[in-house]
Amino acid sequence: MPVEPPIRVAVDFVNAILADQATLWPGVERGADSRTVGHEAPDVRTAYRFVRAATTVSP
Repeated sequence: MPVEPPIRVAVDFVNAILADQATLWPGVERGADSRTVGHEAPDVRTAYRFVRAATTVSP
């Protein structure tokens, strides 16, 4: 199933401190609440890498 770019992904962290740290990454923006961040990726591979990186840094 093809996905049209850009691909918008969001990660909801356990606490706001982890979300604060994630916003230091280029292209990451704060989401709807204090624990959520979002990223707009040009392709699925980049979106996947963002989600993997975000979930790796959170305990």
